[in-house]
Amino acid sequence: MAILDKIANRLLQGGEEGILKECAKTVKIAMDANVALEGFIKTGKGIGRIRELEKKSDNESFAVANIITSGAVAPNILDNLLILVNKQDNIVDSIYNLSREMRRYRIRDKKTNALLQNKVLDINSYAEAAISTLLEMYNQSDLEKHRALRGVIEDLEEAGDEAKEDLLDFAYTAKIADFKTFYHILQTAYRADDILDSCEDSSNTLMSIFSSIVT
Repeated sequence: MAILDKIANRLLQGGEEGILKECAKTVKIAMDANVALEGFIKTGKGIGRIRELEKKSDNESFAVANIITSGAVAPNILDNLLILVNKQDNIVDSIYNLSREMRRYRIRDKKTNALLQNKVLDINSYAEAAISTLLEMYNQSDLEKHRALRGVIEDLEEAGDEAKEDLLDFAYTAKIADFKTFYHILQTAYRADDILDSCEDSSNTLMSIFSSIVT
């Protein structure tokens, strides 16, 4: 990765290069999980695959955290690296939590169910772009490009917020027949938004790490 090649000679302890590569693997797992989520939303099948990826992310994050705390990285970025590992793992956790919520209850009214699914698919597409952009941050060596990519993720998170608000407005203003449907829409909206929130949090932390390394 370009950023790793550029900063390798500036690292005091030499462990950060390998750790950042491992962190990037978790983002790739998140991408796979988000693709699997899209398929699950459309077909109702494949939650087992999402669960497998969630476990894989947990294992990867645990392993990387152990390396970080073993003293393999410079102390000035240790805390942020641990935060980054957790935030990126949260992306996959949030994807899995959303799939569980959508599996837990199915809205009987077809029109309402279709509206919910379409909005969640919109958020899913924003998340796909955000995860892809987060992965691209690992491939950039220029700090200004990092800032621009982080800005892209912020814009995607705001677009997801709007979709979430549309669902909340619908839940509170539409004539919904039962409380379970109302509650399910709320929970689905918030869980979908959690994915993009975790993407934004990850990009902010990654930006902070890169800034500390190259300056």
